[in-house]
Amino acid sequence: MVSNHHCIVTPEIPCLVQNGGVGANCWNTARFLAREAGKKVTIVFLRPSLGKAHAARSILADEGIEFVALDELSFDWQTDRVGNRELRQSLACHWWLQKQPDFAAVHFMHYECGGFAAIRAKRLGTHYHRTPLTLIINSPTLWLDAQAQRRPAPTAGVFLVNYMEQYTVEHADFVVAPTRSMFEFMDEQGWRIQGHHQVLPTTPPELPRLAIPSENNQHLVFFGRLETRKGIGLFMDALELITKEPAEASRPLKITFLGKISAHRGQSSETFLRQCFEKLPRFWQTEILSDFNREEAMQYLEEHSDAIFVIPSLADNSPNTALECLQMGLRVLAADSPGLGELFASPWSLFEPTPHALATRICEVRAGGLKPCEEATPAGKRKEMRLEFLQTVENFPPPDIKSPSSLKVSVIVTHFNLGNYLNECVLSLLDQDYSNVEILVVDDGSTEAESLQVLKGLEAVSLHGPVRILRQENGGVCAARNHGAECTDGDLLLFMDADNVACPQMISTLVAQLQHAGLDALSCDLFAFQDHAPDEPRELIFYHAFAGGSLEASLTMNLLGDAHCMMTREAFNVVGGFRPEINEASSDRAFLVRLIKRGFKLDCTHEKVFLYRIRKSSMSRTEDHYYRAQAVLNAFTEDLPRWAANALSTAYPIYKDHALPFSENGVPQEKLLAMREKFHIERDKRRFQDRLARSRYQTLVTWRGNLLVRLARFLRVIPRDY
Repeated sequence: MVSNHHCIVTPEIPCLVQNGGVGANCWNTARFLAREAGKKVTIVFLRPSLGKAHAARSILADEGIEFVALDELSFDWQTDRVGNRELRQSLACHWWLQKQPDFAAVHFMHYECGGFAAIRAKRLGTHYHRTPLTLIINSPTLWLDAQAQRRPAPTAGVFLVNYMEQYTVEHADFVVAPTRSMFEFMDEQGWRIQGHHQVLPTTPPELPRLAIPSENNQHLVFFGRLETRKGIGLFMDALELITKEPAEASRPLKITFLGKISAHRGQSSETFLRQCFEKLPRFWQTEILSDFNREEAMQYLEEHSDAIFVIPSLADNSPNTALECLQMGLRVLAADSPGLGELFASPWSLFEPTPHALATRICEVRAGGLKPCEEATPAGKRKEMRLEFLQTVENFPPPDIKSPSSLKVSVIVTHFNLGNYLNECVLSLLDQDYSNVEILVVDDGSTEAESLQVLKGLEAVSLHGPVRILRQENGGVCAARNHGAECTDGDLLLFMDADNVACPQMISTLVAQLQHAGLDALSCDLFAFQDHAPDEPRELIFYHAFAGGSLEASLTMNLLGDAHCMMTREAFNVVGGFRPEINEASSDRAFLVRLIKRGFKLDCTHEKVFLYRIRKSSMSRTEDHYYRAQAVLNAFTEDLPRWAANALSTAYPIYKDHALPFSENGVPQEKLLAMREKFHIERDKRRFQDRLARSRYQTLVTWRGNLLVRLARFLRVIPRDY
């Protein structure tokens, strides 16, 4: 029996995040599922609720929608050492979802990649066998950067988000976008969608269609966020062109900017607008309304429905501003740009996204009026498409989970003076639930008496068993791994350090996931415990997650994995094994970089398959960080021309400090949230002062535009500059 319970995962929701397009999309989707489709709905909120979860839960309860704030829950593994916020959120969401009864479907908002860990788990065949995972495309970061005309920041966090966005698009069961242009963009970026994908118009809010009483062609309302992508520069350039026409410049005009303050060309959009206002005729009225919530904005639209609403976005993805105008039947001038023009069935509402075309249309409208806009996809058609999509999702067949073939696995354990740990490591490998295994311990010239004694004991008991001991002169861990690979014949290779401990299901889990996803290599997250005396209980002290095959992000931090990695022998041979370096602590990371560069597929499992021992004397803690960084950089630059290698080395330094950036830019999450809250309070105070100043300024401008005052100034009854 198919479940009737749907889940929506989102980083925004209107009752907690004002004026967010993602939140509005989530809210409208949830209401559609509950009201039109008769589904039970749970919304999972990814960001910290800052104590407001109870209020949100009360509001949503009125709609029959359940609410879960992840920051209110506790998890088996804490994520404070995970590389960035988006990865932490997706892991927390995955851990919560896997403990719930099967949903009919889980719908992830693409923004902030909340579905990354869950979609990866399904790709690896571990969870969600009976639960379709859908992805609702909002605005990918690469697309936003391009439309906002800003250079992406070369940081691990930005690169990782780009990778996670691509990964979720390529591996979700269903991908829906509200416009064709968004699929065209993803195709241009080389994203290869493997699941079902289709254009599915956004569910708009339920707004009444207004009967416009009269036309006020002398009132323009810029409707949308005040930023480059939304066309604020284009709009002001068009107004400047209009001022050069004496007949148009002499006619009165009121211009309202209805949207949140953002940025334009490296400065505050409010500062930009104030500078532009100085070039406009003095009797043109201007106002900026930047602090309205959605209800206040809708009220403004109703009260000023006779105005001309201008939406000059350079590119968009089904903006709520356009949907709201279409629902209400307002008079709109919208740019015929990718994503925006698709929403309109009224050609008179569209203009070519250039300043000259917009200036021409404004002049035409001021002279001859404008008919109300019409939507390309009527409400009935949208409902029909969504109900058909839901039926397709709920009837989606579960994936075919085949039993993995019993390939031979060669486990290569490298050892150097770690005799006090080696027995525990070997015993954990002998306790595996996978039978077709050979275990080779490669001793790299150990010198300590205890280690030599343990090796001798293992040799005595392993003459006819699955464990072999191979000795070599001390040549380093890379030489030991390569030597071990040469002396084994397994189809799959698994490398392991002698101080780590395998979980009983390690090999079977890795083999099954690698084969199910069709991978060439599979790394593992770190579940770390502190080195202690044998009689002390073992407790995990931290969890560290790797993202997988993101090369760009791995320039500044390790997100690929470490030596504890299973791979095909073909991949190992083509890469050429591990390269001996001046410092070998990062040779495993350098190997994975070379593996991905040669086109092999790498992913990482979030399952606990082995335990990583923290030792003060481990190589990763005692080796020089400069040479560690150089080993990784060599892997990135070895095939590049010298000038490109030098540029990369200079632009992207590795290991800026000796610790992984477990918090954002070194700032703990708690302190970061407090700083953000303080910023919001100060911002609200500043905006109140700005509104007061604007009100006084507008009063003065209106007074100066009065005919009697203008005549008095002309006759010098009062000073002209008064």
